[in-house]
Amino acid sequence: NQDAVFGLEETTFKLTQLEEEHKSLQWKYKELLREKMEVDHRLDEAQEKLSVRDDKLRRSGLEFQEDMESAADLAEKQNALTMTLEAKIEGLQRDRQLKAAQITALQQREEAVRKKLLYTLQEYSEVSGSEAVLPNSIKLSELVHF
Repeated sequence: NQDAVFGLEETTFKLTQLEEEHKSLQWKYKELLREKMEVDHRLDEAQEKLSVRDDKLRRSGLEFQEDMESAADLAEKQNALTMTLEAKIEGLQRDRQLKAAQITALQQREEAVRKKLLYTLQEYSEVSGSEAVLPNSIKLSELVHF
């Protein structure tokens, strides 16, 4: 019985830790999305500037090559940044899925401990002649107090 309570406390502690990690990952995920939106906005602005420059360069063919190289370099940097952000987002999504699976497993473990503790208390009640009736729907936190 003491082992079950200890196991429950350990499981509850781990569940709390995983929930905190899950919240942290969600925050990081939102931050990366915000960064990606900023990068996309800067890219849109840069593309608008490039469009204006392209019009000017068509009129002055001497600077055209230089500006095209700059635009290609900017696009290459933006693509590299986008790929990096997408990889980070994918990693965070995988981490979030892993944490969600861990939380589910811990919740299932907690439910198994609750059922085992309930069964043990019911058996004890029968053996000791106590008339205490514990409903099957009783929560683990309430069982621990018995």
